[in-house]
Amino acid sequence: RAQTLMVLAWFHGMLQERRTYIPQGWTKFYEFTPADLRSAADMLAPAGGSSRGPDIDTVHGLLGTSVYGGRLETAADRRVLEAYMRTYFTADLLAGRGVKGKLGGLLGVPQSASFNDFERAIASLPSTDSPQLFGLALNADRAVATRTAAHVSLSMRTLSTPAEATASFDRERWAAELSPLLNLWQKLLRNHELLKLAGDAAGRHASGRLDTPVNRFVALELKKAAALVRVVDATLSSIARVVRGAELLTATVQADGATLLASTVPSAWSDLWEGPSEPGLWIRAAASRVVGLAGWWERVESGTLMSSPLTLSELLNPGNMLNALRQQAARAAKVSIDSLKLTCALDARAISGAPEAPVQVASLMIQGGVVPQGAGGLQEAPQDAALFNTMPPLFVAWIPQDAPEPYPPDRSVSLPVYLDTEREKMLAELRVPCSGTEAQWVLAGAALFVSGE
Repeated sequence: RAQTLMVLAWFHGMLQERRTYIPQGWTKFYEFTPADLRSAADMLAPAGGSSRGPDIDTVHGLLGTSVYGGRLETAADRRVLEAYMRTYFTADLLAGRGVKGKLGGLLGVPQSASFNDFERAIASLPSTDSPQLFGLALNADRAVATRTAAHVSLSMRTLSTPAEATASFDRERWAAELSPLLNLWQKLLRNHELLKLAGDAAGRHASGRLDTPVNRFVALELKKAAALVRVVDATLSSIARVVRGAELLTATVQADGATLLASTVPSAWSDLWEGPSEPGLWIRAAASRVVGLAGWWERVESGTLMSSPLTLSELLNPGNMLNALRQQAARAAKVSIDSLKLTCALDARAISGAPEAPVQVASLMIQGGVVPQGAGGLQEAPQDAALFNTMPPLFVAWIPQDAPEPYPPDRSVSLPVYLDTEREKMLAELRVPCSGTEAQWVLAGAALFVSGE
């Protein structure tokens, strides 16, 4: 029983301290409390004793669905919890045969029931935790430092902007602080002819020979991008005229100006598209998508879209593109969309049974590991590796549910695909080849991202 409680305490501590590495450790902050620890201890009380202890399926089920798992909100986090449970709550432990090896590779569990032995074992632990202790990638510490620095920078900007300053109109202050944003927008308009692209988008229709789910999606995306350009231009043009004294200040302009002074995105923009939270980054991202989508439409008209590499980060709603591909595959196979599953491979020839030819997806980013060009699979990221690395091009396709996957389960891992590095919106899961075990990559927080913004 003493060993079982020691393992439970270690397990509870791992779940709590992994929160340091949000969103790579957990996707969000979960409140694991002493009440969870007490509930788990009561449940495990018979384990290792003279009476029959709980079987392993019961333990994993209760811990994973009620005690700890009841707090988790995403499938990726539940997979992390399951990997930890399978690592620490083994059949040998629950049957009273003890612990094999060291917990986390550091803590040897005493074979006695002496309190002093356990106290000495705990005292031997290092004073600082490394990412390896939690199964995370070696460079996870740098991700924490980068995220902390960004949070401090944002807090300092917020503190440097008094609330009363944003609530009132000061022409000189508006001119000084908003001019960089206004100049950026004018530069983007000139360099990329955004207003012309927005005007041309009105005449784009996927009809006749172009009438496919994917082409209709691209046409809709282009029109939405054009709407973004018009809304941003209207907002910033009004602010510029007010700053020059050529237009009277209205409540709408004052509200938009105060929002931009606070380094946040006006609601009129974010209602159309949830981009980056900083206005300058939001404008650049929106402009890049307008230009990118214009290129997508050119390939639609030339009939080369599906045969050329697709960069999903050029889209406003990349998840809808995956759904359009699914609809197109279902139409080709004359089956329901629910009968198809998404698969991928580093080589298109590895995919079999696809109703439509696999499409090549380029520029996905990966965290928690690396896939070197020509390496054939996911490998551990060295400590000096970039936080986010570019994936080699992947070929993706929708295939029947009973079709074989390109890679066997024991040599591959299912990675979540997120919209951006905040890991708030998961678009899909893709099974990629890997070294090691699937649990290893789940604990490492390995994931794919459409955009590195």
